[in-house]
Amino acid sequence: MPANCTTATATVIINDVDNDGIYDSVDLDNDNDGILDTQEGLCIPAPTGTWTLISSTEATQNLGNGVVVRVKSSKPVSSGSGTGNGWANDTFNTPSFWSRALSVKPSLLGNIGFGTELTVSFEDASGNAIVVKRPEIHFDRLGGRDADTPQKQNSALITLQNGLTWEKLPNGTNDFFATSDAVKDGGSGTLAASGWVGESTLNDADGTAAGSLQLTSNVSSFKMNFIQDGGLGTGFDGIEMIFFACKDLDTDNDGKPDYLDLDSDADGCSDANEYYNTATADGGDDGVYGTGTPAVNADGTVTAAGYNGTGLTNVTTAGSLASITTQPSDKTISFGANATFTAVVTTGSGTTSYQWQESQDNGTNWTNISNGGYIAVLLQLALHLLHLQLA
Repeated sequence: MPANCTTATATVIINDVDNDGIYDSVDLDNDNDGILDTQEGLCIPAPTGTWTLISSTEATQNLGNGVVVRVKSSKPVSSGSGTGNGWANDTFNTPSFWSRALSVKPSLLGNIGFGTELTVSFEDASGNAIVVKRPEIHFDRLGGRDADTPQKQNSALITLQNGLTWEKLPNGTNDFFATSDAVKDGGSGTLAASGWVGESTLNDADGTAAGSLQLTSNVSSFKMNFIQDGGLGTGFDGIEMIFFACKDLDTDNDGKPDYLDLDSDADGCSDANEYYNTATADGGDDGVYGTGTPAVNADGTVTAAGYNGTGLTNVTTAGSLASITTQPSDKTISFGANATFTAVVTTGSGTTSYQWQESQDNGTNWTNISNGGYIAVLLQLALHLLHLQLA
């Protein structure tokens, strides 16, 4: 190697949450409990569509999957449509520069002034904050051109706030320049081509930038700061955005989604046992399907599991124990007579069975009573003792 050359090492981290050797991105059962992730509420991101324009600073969009996206700017924005200030509904450019097929899809348009902070939050239909899984942001028309000659390109420098990070997704124009917490038109400060247009173009000098980003963590909101990068511009950057978001099912609200939770409803019964309606599906050890570390197929499914259980409702419905609400009362009877003891029981969520016991040492030790001899009826709430004799 020449003396003036150096080497660099790149580290690529590929997630495998259940350590079964199958990447999470292709693993259909990410906790190896014998239940498909999709059955356990693994969400599929949905895109924003036509927005409800509330004011010059605020707009919302209901994704239809339990998630409402709210965008709010610290300063009023302009639609740039000539119809007044505020956000506007628009559509992405015809050429596709994004990780998803978003050509001519509904977008939110705003001329966002430099020095503006944009807050994107996620809510349920009642306005309560919810955590969504690694939301995506797709940008179109990022950047602009100076009015003065020679006309150079300029751009908003969009910086993700509060220590959050994002990653660049596939595709994007040649000038869609992104770091772990910022994005801009990479041609900012260079001369614009004579045929420059305000729409996004693949080549840098011909137009604006477009591309896709995804946050690296689950969030209930995030903030982006817009400042000027290069040139004089017009004091703002007219940008279009489409968001994708969804919320994984988390039945017990413990912060772990059901598709990664071996006891989704926190009732003490493993998901595997509840799904397959048996006390032995999880092997009685760690909650995954079978005993020990299960063998898996190339798609991450457990080889021995049938994925045909009928107890999916039980997985997300916490079971309840039966309880005795009225205890049997003491009785004094004559030699050779009959006696009946009764109890009142509040049944649990499963099938309730009964077992009577007796003690011959004043309650220190108890043994099960079995049918036969002096017992007429045993496995129910009434215990009938016939023709009692001395012990």
